[in-house]
Amino acid sequence: MNKYKNLSGESPIIEYEILDYSIIVKFENKKGDIACYEYTVNKIGGKFFEQVCVCAKEGQGLSTFISKNRDIYNSSVKL
Repeated sequence: MNKYKNLSGESPIIEYEILDYSIIVKFENKKGDIACYEYTVNKIGGKFFEQVCVCAKEGQGLSTFISKNRDIYNSSVKL
């Protein structure tokens, strides 16, 4: 996985992995609990998938996008 740059310093996202048709995002909450979620191009659409990937690579805006679109995750992923 790639370390998320977290340019704002406030994101719960710590890592991400961009695959051909999905992105896996690893979160850590304030308690230290870690969870991974998969977002697929089929679930969120090609336009939004591209936006999510750009946000991940830039290290800014990914958490905000996900928070505003909470129903887009495909599944949780076991660590």
